[in-house]
Parts: sequence; structure tokens; C-alpha cells
Amino acid sequence: MQLCYGHRRTYTKIKSYRKMFLCTNRGHVQKDCFRKEKYCCSKCRKKHHVSICKTPTNEQSATTSTNKIDTSICNFVHLQTARVSITGSNGITKLTRCLLDGGSQSSFISSDLVDTLNLPVISTRPLDLQAFESPTSFSHKRRQVQFQLSSIWDKSKVNVIALESSNRNASHPSSPTDISRFANSKRMKLADPDDSLSSLPIEILIGADFYWNVMHSDAPVKLSDSLALVPSSFGWILSGFRSHATVSFNPIVHSINVDTLTHDLDNMVRNFWNLESIGIQPIQEKLRLSTHNAELMTNFHQSFKIIDGGRVVHLPLKPEVKLTSSNYDTSIHRFNSWTRRIHTNTEFKQKYAKLMQDYIDKKQVEVVLKDTQNEVRLFYLPHHAVKKITNEGIKWRLVFDASSHSPGHPSLNDALEARPNLLPDILAMLLGFRISKIAVTSDGNQAFLQLILADEDRDATHFAQNGITWLFIAPRAAWWGDIVKQ
Repeated sequence: MQLCYGHRRTYTKIKSYRKMFLCTNRGHVQKDCFRKEKYCCSKCRKKHHVSICKTPTNEQSATTSTNKIDTSICNFVHLQTARVSITGSNGITKLTRCLLDGGSQSSFISSDLVDTLNLPVISTRPLDLQAFESPTSFSHKRRQVQFQLSSIWDKSKVNVIALESSNRNASHPSSPTDISRFANSKRMKLADPDDSLSSLPIEILIGADFYWNVMHSDAPVKLSDSLALVPSSFGWILSGFRSHATVSFNPIVHSINVDTLTHDLDNMVRNFWNLESIGIQPIQEKLRLSTHNAELMTNFHQSFKIIDGGRVVHLPLKPEVKLTSSNYDTSIHRFNSWTRRIHTNTEFKQKYAKLMQDYIDKKQVEVVLKDTQNEVRLFYLPHHAVKKITNEGIKWRLVFDASSHSPGHPSLNDALEARPNLLPDILAMLLGFRISKIAVTSDGNQAFLQLILADEDRDATHFAQNGITWLFIAPRAAWWGDIVKQ
């Protein structure tokens, strides 16, 4: 056994400066050195400095690499790493990475991280360390701190108690790109994603003491026979041995063939883009009714008569719908409920009485004689007065509800055909004001007074008011008006 040239030179230099061979400081001998219980040679574990350790010349020097595994590019073992955030008592929050190791009996955190975040120290205790394949062990006193790790994806938090460590862990790659694509397709949040922060150092080791506080008991997602994504509080953690094979995934597309008839839709789209929608075509060319509406208009013209200067019209009742209930109870109940609400409102009562008297004066309604009721088409319309505030002032009107019905029976609206729209296009009318110099307007409100409802249809327009039953004569509220079809 002899010293090599470099070690011999160091030995001679320490001796010439009268320094102690353990700590290389002056002024004392080894038995008085306060570091003799802590320091030893990292090669042979004896009581001298590592720089003067004797190295055998007839054997090959053995080198040891800790916390690092040299692997080929194709075959790689992914350790369980996760990106977390940790907040210290000084309010500083740092983003770092942690390594989950179920084979370690204790958890560790970087000493630099403890000092930077001013983490609370709960105790100081000795720690016996023995390296892998090393016959000896040595004891150190370490600070034990408590902290909380937070997920980068949600509000999941894990409390951890760990010992400080001055060891610097070797770098370890995050999840590969193809794994990230696979996780995104499955909407899985990776605990250590592949992005611009994937090169963060590993400063925390979570051992078996807190390992299962982080990991979940749900089934992992197998990527291959030896590679899986494991669920945890911080997200899905990649773990296992990976060969040169890449992880691939095939999206599944479910195809459903549906046969639809697009004739109605085609007509709707064609009408939407038609020039008549902006009033360019003449109004008379726009009245192109559907077959059903054309039939309704034909029946109306055939049934309509002129008697004593008035035009007698019929209600366009659907032949397949019968009025099986008169709706009398519902009508009376709603009228009584409404009158109770306005009992103390003098204005409402006066306006209602005025509106009702207007119907009577214009001979649009008449009192019902019981012996002339037609039980087949008998129907009572609930009614009430409404108040509408506009820019022009306050308007009052009576509203008759033809959508009301007894439970399980059709309403009057259900029994009536929907009338076609015979009104000209508003935009076309407005553009027509540009044609001539003078525009004439008129109020068509009284035009409804020229209409008279046929006798056989009047029983379908009954309404009750203060113990008196009325029915409509002039259909201001009939099919061509605004009462039956609200």
C-alpha cells in the first residue's frame, strides 16, 4: 500500500503546515478535534481526510455514482416524479419537483429549500445513513421540518414531515411527448407534465412514511406490460420501465347514419334568402301560401257571407279536435281570483268597467240566453284587464285567454287552425314611403266591427262577468283578431 503522487503531495503539504489530518485545521490534535465524531473518509470510512486516503496500486479504482442511473435512450426507467408547489412561513411559494420512493424509510427535503422558505422546524434528531453496498454507516443530526405540498391542477394538498438533506438529486426527465398526447386525449392530468417547467430540480423525496398519503388506491392505467400511469393527489404519475416502443392510441369514431328529409328545411332557407324578405318584390307576389293554408283560405272565402252590410265569418275549427269541456269552472275561478286582487284598486275597477262597457256599447258582445246554448261548441274564456305602459302613455285593454283549459281537455286554441300571415312585410312598407312624396296612414282598429261571428260558433266565445254570461258577436277577438290567438 502506498500513496500515489497526488495524495503524497497533499500529505506532505498538510504535514509541513502542521495541520490535523482529519479536518486539515491547525492548533490541535485528532483526539481534541470536535469533528472526530462526525467526520470520516468517504472512501475507506477511516479517521483521516479523503485527500490523503491510501489507494491500492494493484487494484482498479472503483467509482460510485449516487442518485443517478445511466440508461440508454431506448430503454429507460421512469421514476415516480411530480411537480408541486410549497409555501413557507415567510409567505414565499416555490414550484419544485418531488420524487416518490416507497423504498425509503424517511422523507427528505433540500436544506436550501428549508432555509429559503423558512420552513418550521419541529425537532432535531440523529439519522443513521448507510449507502447501498457500503458495510459501514454513520450518524448525523438533521432538522425535521413540516410543510404542505399542493397540486398544480386543483386544490389537493398533502401534509409531509421530512428531514433536511444537503444531497443534490440528479436530474430526471418528465413525461415524454407521446405520453402527454395520450394523457390529453384521455383528459388525464399528468403530475409531471412535459412543458417549459419540466427541467425543475428534484428537491423533495417522499418516502414510505407519507407515500400512501399521496398515492390513490384506484387502478392504474397500463401503457405496456412494464409501464403505467398511477393516480395520485398531484395527478397521474408515470412509473415503470419503458422499452423503445412508443405509446400509441387510436381514436374511436362512432358513425351513425341518419336519413332525414330536408325539403322543409330547404324551403325555409330559400325563403330566408329570398329577395322578398327585404321588400324588393311586390307584395302581391309574396302571398304564396302552403297547400294547407291555401285550403284554409278557400274554405274561408266559401263560408263567408255578407248580411245587412256585415261580413259573417266562421271559426276555422279543426275537424279532428272536439271541445270536450266548457272550461266554466276554470274561467269562474280565475275571474274571482282576479277581482279579489283588484278589490282595493279603484283605478283598475274603473278601467275594467269602462272597457267592458265599450264592448257593450259597440254591440260586440251580447248576454247569453240559456235556452240557446250549443253544448257541442260551448267554451268559456277567462278574461282580465291589463295595464301597459308605453312611450305614448298608459294603455288598458281586456285580454281573453283561449289557451286556458280544464285538466285533460283541449283548449279553444287547440281546436282552432293557425291562421296564415296575411300582413305585408314591414320593411317593404317602410321602403314604400320613399316612392311617393305624400304618405297616408289610417287606424284599422274599427275594421273589426264589420265582422260578425256566425251564430253556430258564438257559444265557443262565452265569458262570465259578475254573474252574467256574455258571448261575442263581432269577432274583434275571433280568428282574425287578437283574443283567441294570444
